[in-house]
Parts: sequence; structure tokens; C-alpha cells
Amino acid sequence: IATVWHEAGHAFARPFMNEHATRIAALTRLYDSTNVNLKRQNVATWTYAFEEKLVRSVVAVRMGATRGQPAMDAEIKSEVGGGFVLVPVMAALLQREYVSHRETYPSLERFGARLLEVLATK
Repeated sequence: IATVWHEAGHAFARPFMNEHATRIAALTRLYDSTNVNLKRQNVATWTYAFEEKLVRSVVAVRMGATRGQPAMDAEIKSEVGGGFVLVPVMAALLQREYVSHRETYPSLERFGARLLEVLATK
């Protein structure tokens, strides 16, 4: 099921990516182009890396919502091991602020400014 969530997540991530492209580009310093795990997965640009981190963070949150916190923690650990080191920060923020405040953030695009604000401090 995680693979289905992952692939479907790209459809939700793309509007976010389009709306916030300039701010995402400004965070290029968070991309480690020497990360061999990312290279092995053909994640060769910051934009693609960001989209993957976002999608993988959403999957981790979904795992937590449907299978419990231990499943979320295991998913996050797996993603960090695969080179996606921002997933813990992104997933925690999504879980704590996006999921819990859907009246404020009815869409992922609306939550984008907050997510990017936090990432700018990393």
C-alpha cells in the first residue's frame, strides 16, 4: 500500500511544487548532491529531491494514521537510510500542523508556505 500512496502522492505534490517553485528553488542548499543513496535512486536535482522528500513524508504520515506511530517511525527510518534526511522534519510538521489543522490548511498547497518557512531554518 505504501507504493500506491507514494505514486498517488506525486499527483498531490505537483500542484504544491508548481505553486511554490521559486521558494523551493531558494532552498537548494538543502540538497546534498554527493549523497550516494540519492544518486543510486536517480535523484539528481534539488527539485526532484524535494518532491520525493515531500511525497515520502506524506506516505510516512499516512502510515502513522492507518497503522500507528511505530509504522510511521519505521517508514521515516527507512527513508533516512535511503538518503532522504529531511523526511523526519517534514513528516513531523505535516503530522503536527497540516493534519491537525485542516480547517486552516485545506490543501497541501496552502500548507506550503509554512513547510517552506520551517525548512528555511534548517
